[in-house]
Amino acid sequence: MREDNYSRPRSECRSRSRNRWECPDAMHMHDEITFGSTSGLASVPNEPAYLPRGGRLAEEIPRMPERRHPDAFAPRRLFDHGCERAAVLPRDFNAVTQVCEGHRELPDGDGQPAVVFQRTRDHQDAEQTGHYDRIASMKIAFFWTGVTGPMVSCWKALACQPGVRVKVFVELARRDDSAFDHLEMLDGLDSEVLFSEDQLDRNALGHAVRAFDPDVIIAIGWRSPMVRSVVESSAFAGVPKIFAFDMPFAWSLRKLVAPIILRRYLRRFVAALVPGERSARYARHLGFRPDQIETGLISLDTVPFLAADRRRRVEHAFPRRFLYVGRYAREKRIDVLIHAYSRYRSTTQAPWELSCCGMGPLAPLLAGQPGVTDLGFVQPRDLPPVYAAHGAFVITSDYEPWGMVIAEAAASGLPIICTDACGARLEVVRHGENGIVCAKGDTAAIASAMKWVTDHEESLPAMGSRSLELVSPYSSHEWVHRVLRRCHEAVKLSSIV
Repeated sequence: MREDNYSRPRSECRSRSRNRWECPDAMHMHDEITFGSTSGLASVPNEPAYLPRGGRLAEEIPRMPERRHPDAFAPRRLFDHGCERAAVLPRDFNAVTQVCEGHRELPDGDGQPAVVFQRTRDHQDAEQTGHYDRIASMKIAFFWTGVTGPMVSCWKALACQPGVRVKVFVELARRDDSAFDHLEMLDGLDSEVLFSEDQLDRNALGHAVRAFDPDVIIAIGWRSPMVRSVVESSAFAGVPKIFAFDMPFAWSLRKLVAPIILRRYLRRFVAALVPGERSARYARHLGFRPDQIETGLISLDTVPFLAADRRRRVEHAFPRRFLYVGRYAREKRIDVLIHAYSRYRSTTQAPWELSCCGMGPLAPLLAGQPGVTDLGFVQPRDLPPVYAAHGAFVITSDYEPWGMVIAEAAASGLPIICTDACGARLEVVRHGENGIVCAKGDTAAIASAMKWVTDHEESLPAMGSRSLELVSPYSSHEWVHRVLRRCHEAVKLSSIV
């Protein structure tokens, strides 16, 4: 942890290194003021933290004239830091007294009075409740690849918070990527869409980012030229950045050497935002400390799916149908799903039907299979009624970094059958409580899990209720508070360092 010791008068201070000062009297309060990332600016409880000149209060107060040592840091915003108290120039006095609990004047080293104010009650409440959106304005820029309905719902929920502005820069693979209606989903958001097949106009992108002037940048991954252009740009070196990704850790050469290859890129980030524990382990491997890692990247608007659960319970019976939602791709192991379902049908007198929603190259495997219905691709906004019409969810992936569809099924109150390759099983599925976890590729175990669900229909409502409990932390509402808290911490850290 870096320590910054500030004191008055400055003429009596001697510089030890950049952003590090020592003073003989330390403002008659204590000998040393330690600045840290976890306890606000001042580590000494109930003592004031004296900031160098040049601070300002949120967005309303302009930057003061530079009358400080050039090596002393100038916080971009004063009120976001969470400090117990802070010093501001006399010209800020009126603005400060409007929002602070109290103030008093102390002699300044250069002969001018300095106002010392206590942090607001709102900030104290925010630390306890997580409602950081009520403290000050915040402009957050997202740099993303691809668009999903759940992610858009989180962005929109964040943009609805008072004082928060959101701008989303999205890179899509190609212009004919029409499976998701991207423009319609992004409607209502301040967004710009770029296509990876087009040559990236770095100047235009930089101008758009500068025009928005973000307080925090949240960027996903490291492969997108658009994302790397912004993250590596010296023009935005002073903007705190949060690294978002969903890849889990694996014992592969590529991931083992990633901390070395990506070292210069990753050092630009102050925190990591990941879906769950498996990705958090990879974040630790990449060099992020546990306190820098925030889980819950993948969340969703649970309200439409809760309506699906209510509809099912009103009918007092779980529909006797299994549901799969996802791409018909090799890593999803549609072949394993079909073989397990066929085996299940052969051992059950009254088997449930299986519905599949998706598209992909393995779609022909579904054709002509007894009891299997291919519903094709379903737009995300139309999925809740589909979940409502089924009694259990099954997914047999060999590789699933997290699995948004598992969260959707849980939010719909469904029991879940999944493989141990699904990342979300660690957060959303509890074996024997709201679902059954099988080894990947084990068709016999998956078939047995299906039969267990069929034979224990009386247990399904309780399992569905447990699914609702486990998925509740992954609602867009909770996501907003996680992201705002982490953004405010990022701003605070960037001002201290």
